[in-house]
Amino acid sequence: MNTETRFSSSPGPSAESGFERLIAVLIIVAASALMIALAIANRAQINPDGISYIRIARYYAEGNAALALSGYWAPLMSWMMIPLRSLDTVHGLVGARIVLVLSGIVFLLGTRSFLRRLDLSRPARLLALGITAFYVALESSMRITPDLLVGGLLLFLLASLYGSCWMKSSGMALRAGAIGGLAYYAKAMALPYAAGAIIVMAAFRAYLGNDTRAEAFRAARFALLGLVAVSLPWITVLSIHYGKPTFSTSGGINHALIGPDVKEQRIHRIFSRYHEPDAGRITSWEEPPLTDYDAWSPFASPGNFRYQLSTAYTNVGAIKREWAGFDALGIGLLCLVAAFVFRVPWREGMREERWRWALVPASLLALLYLPVHASQERYFYIVFPLTIAVTLGAVEWVTGMQCAGRGRVIGTVLAAALFLFPAARRLPEACEGRYAETGRLAQSLAATHAENGGGPIASVDDQIGLYVAFYAKVPWLGTERELDLDRLQEIRPGLVVLGGGPVSGGGPVSDDAAVRALSNRGLTAVRVP
Repeated sequence: MNTETRFSSSPGPSAESGFERLIAVLIIVAASALMIALAIANRAQINPDGISYIRIARYYAEGNAALALSGYWAPLMSWMMIPLRSLDTVHGLVGARIVLVLSGIVFLLGTRSFLRRLDLSRPARLLALGITAFYVALESSMRITPDLLVGGLLLFLLASLYGSCWMKSSGMALRAGAIGGLAYYAKAMALPYAAGAIIVMAAFRAYLGNDTRAEAFRAARFALLGLVAVSLPWITVLSIHYGKPTFSTSGGINHALIGPDVKEQRIHRIFSRYHEPDAGRITSWEEPPLTDYDAWSPFASPGNFRYQLSTAYTNVGAIKREWAGFDALGIGLLCLVAAFVFRVPWREGMREERWRWALVPASLLALLYLPVHASQERYFYIVFPLTIAVTLGAVEWVTGMQCAGRGRVIGTVLAAALFLFPAARRLPEACEGRYAETGRLAQSLAATHAENGGGPIASVDDQIGLYVAFYAKVPWLGTERELDLDRLQEIRPGLVVLGGGPVSGGGPVSDDAAVRALSNRGLTAVRVP
């Protein structure tokens, strides 16, 4: 039997029994129930990104294209909120929470599809799905972002690329690329990631001997065609909107933010100075002004190039910390690297054990964030199931050589416990609704502010003022780190929200030196934790 025939003959997912399918469905149903319960407990949770997606959904629903179109925020999450606005026409948080639950389900379905392409035992696949389900349920309650949604779609893409169907069928290759294109509508980084994954995985398969070079080239060409076909309409809209070829503004903005000439703290300027949002907006964060950011090139000078390398090196450390934090001891990161590197004979092992490939798609994701900033766990959601899969695969491989069946069970359970522990530590906070404490405080302040006549809101060393403005439906004029009485008197907000209040009480303080000083200037102020 020649190499091509031998290793191209397993094109689809691993065989799945009815029992395994039932357990997988029960896991996803149970996770959905937990996500709904945590969504209710944290229903007042809000964050700056969430405000942008909710407000953009509102503009779409109102037919206000001028405010709805954004190159910084991908549209899919906002589009999903539009038909749910009738459930909460006041703030839109109910629709946002439902979309988060749906995003978690998409992520778990993508995880299941991906795991079925791996050469793991059925118990290992179910265990990996169960641990991922618990992790995703907790993450879905923490913040309103599209990261779970884009992660799920990218897992569907990886599932296709791990299989061989797309190598044999132009239709399946087009379908794989189309999934990547859909992921781009969820988050812009998915476009370069999908293109890179298609090219690298095709080349990797050809190098291993799973497929011929001709098959790999043909499949990659059709997959990229599907990617372009789905993503091109939105790229065209953005290019017309900005007057130049544009697929996103987020990459350029985030790169400018870490530039060598940025002297102040590296946060967006709208979160570090007072300003006035465009008419109709609550905050300029809904569409960060491009004029606030100075683009720079690492190739403009040797100094810039060295600075970019230094930034990438720092980000390598940040990514290592994030990936090592997926389990209690960092074993997953070790397995991710060791399983790919240490296998003799290497090519044969890679062909027979696809769980060893996990470092390839994980590294591609890391490369996207090396030039900018990479210090948030949510950027790497898809690495979580990859890491679990490779860890359980390593356990099965080691125990299969040296231990009896009982040893494999013990090893698998211990590995699973390492991944469950970090997530379980967050469960009490999620169940008690602690992620929503700031949102509840902002709701209370917004109600009081409306009773007192409303008006724009400004902050001092605080972000809660943005949430108050969101709930009160008034403009947020930004924040500065230091109290500037003259500047605040000049812009005359209806309320000044001061940060740095006592945390123990958890509530606002209406009588301290700064509040009195602002009151003497004719301004209403409150201090918050």
